Amino acid sequence: MSLTIASCLTMLVIIAFFTTKRFLHPFEQLLIFFLLVFGYTSFVSIVYVNLGLWELSQRVQDVVAFRLNGLVYVPLTILWFIGLWRGAARNFFRYGVLLGCFLILLYSGDYLLRLYGVYQYHEWNHMILGTAWISLFAITLLVQHFFRLLLKKERILL
Repeated sequence: MSLTIASCLTMLVIIAFFTTKRFLHPFEQLLIFFLLVFGYTSFVSIVYVNLGLWELSQRVQDVVAFRLNGLVYVPLTILWFIGLWRGAARNFFRYGVLLGCFLILLYSGDYLLRLYGVYQYHEWNHMILGTAWISLFAITLLVQHFFRLLLKKERILL
């Protein structure tokens, strides 16, 4: 059941990502996606393996669902959010609504995976995960800005 839930959530994010208007260059999307996969999987491995704050189920379908969440769902959700963030007009209300929807989407995926027993928290605060997502978003937004300047300097992006 957990693999089905993770697959459905991932497919919904993939469909939403490919059907919305793009405000990023394909090179930017590739850089951001690989940066997010590296950053989020490093964060999860530190929390899960090194610190032991999460306990992962030993069933094969749960491990696949956990990896699908870490390799596709969370990075693609953040990438989709960055594209929407870049496309939104500079309006505090729109940014607030986008941030709220972003956190609701990520927390719902996390809640469903914990509900079906994919992983459990030990001495873990839910705010730490939200802080990690927001900081990963901010770092990625900063890297995207400097990469966009580099693309403009190389005349790839006009």
